[in-house]
Amino acid sequence: MVVATLCLLLVGQTATVQGVPVSRLLADAAAYDGKAVSVSGQVGDLEQKTSKKGNKYTVFKLASGKESVSVYMQGWPEPALKQGDSVNATGVFERERKVGSFTVKNQLDATKVKGTDYGVKLLKRGSGA
Repeated sequence: MVVATLCLLLVGQTATVQGVPVSRLLADAAAYDGKAVSVSGQVGDLEQKTSKKGNKYTVFKLASGKESVSVYMQGWPEPALKQGDSVNATGVFERERKVGSFTVKNQLDATKVKGTDYGVKLLKRGSGA
């Protein structure tokens, strides 16, 4: 009975694809669409905002070389991020997402979800940060 319960719990979980290079994520965007992935790179175009409804959120570009993906997360990460920081972002990749009246392409939603490793982890402070 314990084994059956464990199997049922595992069926609902999606494994995170670890260490996906930004270049591969973009080149094979259709293959990763809707999947949990973990990507590392440098923070750029960092914005921490509050929505009209009062919800805090963070958006930034995660760059590796000349390529980058957008990262979104509800709330503000701790410790606070700065431009140029090296981070690892884990979450669900979406090739295209409608947000209100505009469309966001190649975005990783790193909003923390209980029972997952989703989120943004600071690896190293960038120079000048």
